[in-house]
Amino acid sequence: MWSRVCDLLVTKPDLNLLDRDGLSVLHRLVMCPDSRFDSLLSRLLKNGADVNLKTSKGDTVLHLATEHQKLQQRLARKSGGLRAMKKYRKKIAESKSKALELLIKFCRKVDDKNREGNTAAILAARIENWHFLKLLLKHDSNVNVLDSHQRSVLHLLALKRPSFLCETIVTECIENGAQVDREDKNGRSPLQLAVDSQNWTLCKLLIKHGANHDIRDRDNSNVLHRLALADSEHVEEVMPLVSLLQSRGANINAAGPSGNTIVHLAARQKNWTFVAMTYTWSQKRWWDDMCSSTWQTGQSARMIQTSDSNPTQLP
Repeated sequence: MWSRVCDLLVTKPDLNLLDRDGLSVLHRLVMCPDSRFDSLLSRLLKNGADVNLKTSKGDTVLHLATEHQKLQQRLARKSGGLRAMKKYRKKIAESKSKALELLIKFCRKVDDKNREGNTAAILAARIENWHFLKLLLKHDSNVNVLDSHQRSVLHLLALKRPSFLCETIVTECIENGAQVDREDKNGRSPLQLAVDSQNWTLCKLLIKHGANHDIRDRDNSNVLHRLALADSEHVEEVMPLVSLLQSRGANINAAGPSGNTIVHLAARQKNWTFVAMTYTWSQKRWWDDMCSSTWQTGQSARMIQTSDSNPTQLP
């Protein structure tokens, strides 16, 4: 097919007409995940293909590239062993990167949205196309543009599984001016979303970059309250974060949902390790004041502890 397209270029055809599927020739090429995209892109551009032309569904070439131009994580074994395979992988990566950068360079609006309200960077973050996202950031993509859920690239990254590459991109976003305390439509910041997704490493990274620990969501919960609700199996990851937040001025006695403090919430979860470790950081006077206060239900953390069928002895 593409060899025939190349033959027809000598006739100077209009490359910017949309076919019955609402796609131009360039759109079709961008959707080719193999090396034909790398080798033919410059030829189409030289022959007048418009990179700013949208599909009938409102996607730009960058949206299409985000979905279809991914570096292969697994390549077929090549003769010559591991060294030859690494060399082959590097060659493919360089060729793909060069073509993608050429595509980005010709686009007038890197942050143009499609009908779903996504920029190419937002889409890349959502589908974890890390390679292309890094290229978009390199070419000044705006990391503070919001999608239809009022979430930025940073919000979407906070929802991902822990990975070194994701953390590296988060750092790049912050260095590029990402608003670390921007709230989505539910009032949740990237830090709160990172807690919800149990991405503890990213939580620590955001805290160290100055994320506000006292932002309240629609449930009147801040980061400490959400950490207190984590399953007890994560207590070893959670407690260092609580300690870090406390060292940065977080009030561990602050009331949250229904007037509950983090000790109340942890007690409801029967996370006695969390309760006990919180106690060891506090003076006895603070603990007595905490436990003498009652919830709206009239229960205290000590009352829940004693009502448990198998209570754990607190200090």
